[in-house]
Amino acid sequence: MKARNTILTSLFCLLLLTPCALWAAQEGLRLPLPDWLTAESATYLSGGISESHLEKHLSLKGFETEELQEALTTEIENHIPFKATVLLANASLQRNAIAASNLVANFEAYPTFFGSKTVYIPQHDALADYPSTKQWTLKRTKKTAEGIAKIASQVPDKNFYLVVADMSYTSASNPAHQLVANALSTNDYLEVLNEGTEETPNVHVVSLTYDDDAEYYRNYYRTDHHWNGYGTLALYRTLQATAKLPYTVEEPRPTLSFPGLATNGSYARDGLMLLNEAVEEPAFDLTGLEVQNTELPPIAQADSVEALLAMGPIAEYSFYTQWYGSSLLTAQSPLVNQASPSDKRALVIMDSYADSLHWLLARNYTYLQCYRDIRDGEEGDFTLIDRINETDADDIYFVGSTSAYTRPPQYLPHYFDLPGDTTSSKN
Repeated sequence: MKARNTILTSLFCLLLLTPCALWAAQEGLRLPLPDWLTAESATYLSGGISESHLEKHLSLKGFETEELQEALTTEIENHIPFKATVLLANASLQRNAIAASNLVANFEAYPTFFGSKTVYIPQHDALADYPSTKQWTLKRTKKTAEGIAKIASQVPDKNFYLVVADMSYTSASNPAHQLVANALSTNDYLEVLNEGTEETPNVHVVSLTYDDDAEYYRNYYRTDHHWNGYGTLALYRTLQATAKLPYTVEEPRPTLSFPGLATNGSYARDGLMLLNEAVEEPAFDLTGLEVQNTELPPIAQADSVEALLAMGPIAEYSFYTQWYGSSLLTAQSPLVNQASPSDKRALVIMDSYADSLHWLLARNYTYLQCYRDIRDGEEGDFTLIDRINETDADDIYFVGSTSAYTRPPQYLPHYFDLPGDTTSSKN
């Protein structure tokens, strides 16, 4: 009994001390340890590396408020050996149990682990978001639609296009959509946007929705929430018909492959299920476009594929954002078109779905500027009229997921104000 207790106590102490030793080796001694041994390979995974800000809480006050203890716990957790392996293995064990129980129900989709908001679709070896049931989001979408209509009515010579991506949490193509009561669909949001702008003829709502999951995963990634280049092209053609855009995408487009790159996007990271998706992208013709920034995303570089592959792990875990350019880089990089078919200018109010689409839109304008006003958490006192005046835009595009259209009422209290307005639009 004594020997057993000694062994168990020793193992317990080893379990506690190993992260501390790893912390000391990495942060104190700066030893070049392999990523697989440390927690570095868990950086991109849900539950991986978290910000601890330990130095900010090294005080008596930090101890009294327990912020020091919390920061210390986080720092230790950030140095658990083999953390990525542990996270993925634990999720895999839970998923196997879920899959076994699903043999009876035979659902087309099930959670990637207990409590996960990501579902796995075995038929397509794909991942998707758990369907949304948040009815209050329709009310905020209505406020956004009314706000855009208000501004558009003041500038009847300008056109507004509200582009809505069919993200999996509201897409009717998501098999889990049929398993959730009161699940919202992209069409629910489109209906609200159309109703809120129907009296404003210069506002147009544009989307390409999917009912078939096989078709969906041809145009959206299997491990990420974004549309891929083919989905971007499909949406652009729909938008082109509505907006009468002069630039036509020639078909078939050359295909770009990325040798040796297996990608795992947002769903893989959040769902702790690495599917190692192989990606191919259509080559976009960027003839005539000049990026007003010295920093270029790979798609705009001469050696585009090589530039992407040289980025390392971030190319695997954030392929779409790195290939097309992050929304932050996009907003910092106006596009000038030396081969523009007109002298018109465009403004794009975006979340990350415009990272790819704005390259195609720019082929129709002499100048295109993007702003991240409908990104999650984007705050400020600026207004939509400010944006229009700053860019002298002829056409204004909103490009985002259904969630993007819920954000202005929450984060931008004066976004739809006109000069002289005294009331706030926040609710």
